[in-house]
Amino acid sequence: MSELCSIGCHTSLWNYSSANYQDWLIQEEISDLQAPISSSEKTSEGVNLLKGVSVGIGLHDSSAALVPYLKAVKKSFILLSTGTMNVALNPFCNQSLLESELNQGCLNYMTPNGQAVKASRFFMGGAHEQLSKSIASYFDCSSDFFKTIDYDPLEFDQTTPLSNTNWSISSTDFSLPKEIFKNYSSPTEAYYAIMKTLLQIQFTSLAFILRGVKIERIYLDGGFQKNQIFIKHLARSFADLEVYCNDFSLGAALGAALSVHPTNFDEKNLHAIYGMERI
Repeated sequence: MSELCSIGCHTSLWNYSSANYQDWLIQEEISDLQAPISSSEKTSEGVNLLKGVSVGIGLHDSSAALVPYLKAVKKSFILLSTGTMNVALNPFCNQSLLESELNQGCLNYMTPNGQAVKASRFFMGGAHEQLSKSIASYFDCSSDFFKTIDYDPLEFDQTTPLSNTNWSISSTDFSLPKEIFKNYSSPTEAYYAIMKTLLQIQFTSLAFILRGVKIERIYLDGGFQKNQIFIKHLARSFADLEVYCNDFSLGAALGAALSVHPTNFDEKNLHAIYGMERI
């Protein structure tokens, strides 16, 4: 069996308008070769060690991570999953992807019921790793020097971002010539400059999925929440929205469990289990 979200999230095989395979797969009779599509809510009784246990067919990880939020939260929101790649998901956007958005790496993910989820991606964690190593090398300091740098709004506002980098949300190479750091007197000053530059690109990425949609909340998850400059400046830049971070790392597992074991799950449950904290 095929799980619908896995087809819709990372392939170009699915037509969201017709809720079916793309026409060319049907015309070439390729769709007939695909395994039957089944709902992620479908379960079967396990065998051997799993005898007596209801077993699902599986669920795409990003789609599963959305399930607890979709079940619990009544307000419109986006989920910004952070890490090596920051993926922003907006399940409340009904607009088709534009060619310009596709060219910048935007795509559709999918909810378990087949609804399109507009998504944009940015190599935030990967870029941060490349650039922080460059700063550490130039200033001959510890590679984790940035962990002790806090967010000073006034100093951050006065920082000039890097110029003439030609980076975009689709970039993966963030190498810089070492001489660029001659403009900075300390690792902190250089770090503020790279973070301001990366945050500007992150905001461009978010703008793609926020276009024409009123959102009330931003939920953050993933490893880059530990970066205080990132989360505090993002919350300050979206001061009219509620911005939450959490310390829960099993959202996809919880979402998959909720899909096959329907139960009451409200915002109070979500915030308690995730350890939600408004920034």
